[in-house]
Amino acid sequence: MKWIKLHVEDILYGSTISELDNAERGVWFMLLLLAGHGRNPGIIEMREGEGWEHEMLAKFIRVDPEFLSSTIGKLLAVGKLEEVPNNQELVRVSGEYSRYRVKNWDKYQTTYEKQKGLHEHAGPDREGDIDRDKYSSPFSRFWFLYPRREGKAEAWKAWKKLRPSGSLINQIISAVKWQRETQQWKKDGGQFVPYPATYLNRRRWEDEEPVQPKKEEHRGFGRTDNPSYEDFNDEYYRQVKEFNKPQEGELTDDAGRPRVHDTDL
Repeated sequence: MKWIKLHVEDILYGSTISELDNAERGVWFMLLLLAGHGRNPGIIEMREGEGWEHEMLAKFIRVDPEFLSSTIGKLLAVGKLEEVPNNQELVRVSGEYSRYRVKNWDKYQTTYEKQKGLHEHAGPDREGDIDRDKYSSPFSRFWFLYPRREGKAEAWKAWKKLRPSGSLINQIISAVKWQRETQQWKKDGGQFVPYPATYLNRRRWEDEEPVQPKKEEHRGFGRTDNPSYEDFNDEYYRQVKEFNKPQEGELTDDAGRPRVHDTDL
């Protein structure tokens, strides 16, 4: 029985979540299964050496052809797929047949790489113990969310020095999410956003989130919060009812409204 490996942290905190929506992720996972199904691991092909006809592939994985086309285009753009030529000696019929390779397939599907990920969490880095160009998934998530992506090597050093636990990672991510929406960080094109390494070294995630002032509610037609139709309607009938309220001693009809006299006409 054939199977593929899914690296949980890379999926939850990597580009699969950050760059693809729910429907696109469904297509991506189906393509991964196809890449592990054929004779050439990592290659998405209908038969050995021959790619899929687009309409047939869409029908097979049960998605709209146009959506499949846009999703594959996105996967090519973000570097998850690359197009590879058909083997013309093996192609049986003429037509437009596309063949794709999943990038980094060997990296994520070999036993060595799986064990390598376990060693990364075992303790402090030792020289030659891990590939120092490989950023951890939590750091990649932080880097993707951070609005000023400068000095990545320095930021990575600060991150490794910090060695954040799972709860601290969540705290950092949560802080970045509200901090990047503040006026101070958005001002003048974000020039006041600290460098990522500075942010980590100075523990800026511990800054207190500013309290948003409550908007003053204005009732009636003079309100400034752009009332909905229902609010306007309710206020209108409230004022009409108040206007038609009978005065003390005034005769009313069966509906409780002031009775109209001939002298009023």
